[in-house]
Amino acid sequence: MREVSRRQQFAPLTFPPLRQTDWGLGMRIKIEHVEIRTGLLFKTTHHEVHLTADFSHEEKQIVRQRFLEDHVLMERVPADAKTDDDPDWYALKVKHLFERRPDKHRCRTPSDAKLYQAQLTQIMQSMKL
Repeated sequence: MREVSRRQQFAPLTFPPLRQTDWGLGMRIKIEHVEIRTGLLFKTTHHEVHLTADFSHEEKQIVRQRFLEDHVLMERVPADAKTDDDPDWYALKVKHLFERRPDKHRCRTPSDAKLYQAQLTQIMQSMKL
């Protein structure tokens, strides 16, 4: 059984365009924190961070022309990962953000989720530079 409660919802962050001549809206990101409880007898609580990124058409073309789709943005391991799992499976890549689904990452505590959110925000801002 899985219970989901949305604790905090953050407004989408809009970063300024890279150049003065860029009249597009630019990349928009949305970060949400979700609390998930799993288990019947031994309930465990995990805190998920959902990242949704919307790229402009121009940004998608730049990524495709420079073959940056397989570029690793962040090496990460979720809280419920098994020890024998391949660490490359959990890496956050640019092509994962191109999908119109939220990227989900599980953390053990709310403070870990906040630290992960700060890292995500910094990485997404550096993508524009």
